[in-house]
Amino acid sequence: MHGSSCFRRRLELHPVNHQKQPPDHATSVSTLNRPDVPHITVILSTYNRCAVLAKTLDNFSSLDCSGLRWNLVVVNNNCSDTTDQVCSKFLKTLPLTVIFEEKPGKNRALNNALDNAEIGDVVLFTDDDVAPPKDWLVTVVESLRRYPETKAFGGPVHMVWPDSAPGWAKSLEKVIYPQHDYGPDDRTYSQGSYPIGPNFWVRSNLFKERGFRYNERIGPVPDGRKRIMGSETSFLQMLKDNGFEIRYVSGCSVGHYVTEEQIVPDYVRKRAKTHGRYLAHVAPSFDNESLYRKSKFLWKLNKMAACIKNAAAGQLARLDSDLSRRYRKQVEACRWLAFNLAYLNSHREIWTEKISDSNKRKT
Repeated sequence: MHGSSCFRRRLELHPVNHQKQPPDHATSVSTLNRPDVPHITVILSTYNRCAVLAKTLDNFSSLDCSGLRWNLVVVNNNCSDTTDQVCSKFLKTLPLTVIFEEKPGKNRALNNALDNAEIGDVVLFTDDDVAPPKDWLVTVVESLRRYPETKAFGGPVHMVWPDSAPGWAKSLEKVIYPQHDYGPDDRTYSQGSYPIGPNFWVRSNLFKERGFRYNERIGPVPDGRKRIMGSETSFLQMLKDNGFEIRYVSGCSVGHYVTEEQIVPDYVRKRAKTHGRYLAHVAPSFDNESLYRKSKFLWKLNKMAACIKNAAAGQLARLDSDLSRRYRKQVEACRWLAFNLAYLNSHREIWTEKISDSNKRKT
């Protein structure tokens, strides 16, 4: 459990009396006490994104909450901007609690909320930059009733582009920007497929009774230099490894804002690198395991050669006059360079992780 000091600061900064919410937002006390209405807890973490967070909270204020029980938890991951002031403006229109997490890392922040916040019957995870449809919470409740045995769910996500978005950025939508759409029908996620961060929900007994938590070595960190993508994927993979199916629920797509700082080449390359590190740490098998077992020296030489090849491909891509094609090539080069460098720098750690995960799956 995270330090109690974080929890105390939450209470001092933002005391929330849910019974004082205005009637157009909250339901009646009799409805809130009905056990047949699942209580939804929405959780998101934020770091220095007060402008887009304000848009997100404003969107939440327009959700259809009639007949529903819900609360919202925002984890301030040691922001240095006006995040607290932004949240304060919504205390009268949202059932909002703000928790402070001093140590950097999205997964650590989410675990803090799971440990210290009021958690209902289901936890709906999202991001600080989303535009959900008005019936979002209604869809979540309906899915719980329609699939009473399912513990985890995911829904579609689409991009909300700024007017200034260049064509080359939009051409990378399926590669860099996290859209998610498995079609018009509900289905079970197949092996290797998972929901994504802006729109998935989990029954809370997996946290309260089974003790599942996020891997704090993975996911966004403020400086971004050592980020390993896969915050939600590693968690959802753990659920699958423990025998829990995850169901895709169609028809309620959450918009995911693409901000101005995310449509520049540096962001695209950094995003590709985080994905490469994710593949190294989270993929189920160790890369070129047979050679590693035979000769670690030859395995390292092989990885070094791969890094040189990836770096050369990235430089050659700069010569392509077609911007969309150039950045697609650079994304691939950056991703696999980061993948191979992660193995070179952390092969012992990754080897231990893979062996441990393999043994858990066998048992």
